[in-house]
Amino acid sequence: MFHLYLWLKDQPDPEVVKVADSLPRDFRQHALKVWRQQTTEKQVTSEYQQQVLQALSDMGLEPQIERKTRDWLFSIDVCLKLGDVLVAVEVNGPLHYSASLPWRPTGKKLLRNAFLARRGYRVVDVAWWQWQRVTVDQDRAQQYLRDLLEDAVVTPLDRDHWAAGAGLHGS
Repeated sequence: MFHLYLWLKDQPDPEVVKVADSLPRDFRQHALKVWRQQTTEKQVTSEYQQQVLQALSDMGLEPQIERKTRDWLFSIDVCLKLGDVLVAVEVNGPLHYSASLPWRPTGKKLLRNAFLARRGYRVVDVAWWQWQRVTVDQDRAQQYLRDLLEDAVVTPLDRDHWAAGAGLHGS
C-alpha cells in the first residue's frame, strides 16, 4: 500500500496529491513506519554487488554501497556522484526481470526506478546476465560500466564534449 501512497504523492498534479493526503492519517503513518523498517533493516550485500562496487572503484570513482535516499525511503545498491549528477547503480539479479526471454524489468523494478528518478537520481541498471558476459575481463567490465554511466549522465548536447575525452573515457 505504501507504493500506491508514495506514487500518488510523487505526482506533479496537485489534485492527485490531494488523493494521497486524503488517506487516513493512521494508515499513512503505519505504512511509512513499516516501509522504513524494511528500508533500514540490515542490507545483505551480494558478491555480484561487491564486484560492481570494486569495478567502479578501480575506475577511480567513489561509489557508496547501500546509500539511503535523502528521505530515507530507499536504499540504493551503489550510489555515485558524477559532477552534479547523482547516479543510482542498481545491481539487479534475476528476480528483477521477467522469467522468460526476452528478459524485461518487472513492474516493481520499473516503479522503483521511477521513485529514484523522482528523487533526483539517474538510474543505471546492471543486469545480471549482461554482467556475467563482461566480467570475464576487467577491461570489458569497466567499459560496460562506463557506457552505462555515460548513457545515464550525458545529454545529447554533451556527447561531443564527452567523445573528445573529457568524460569517463578520459578518466
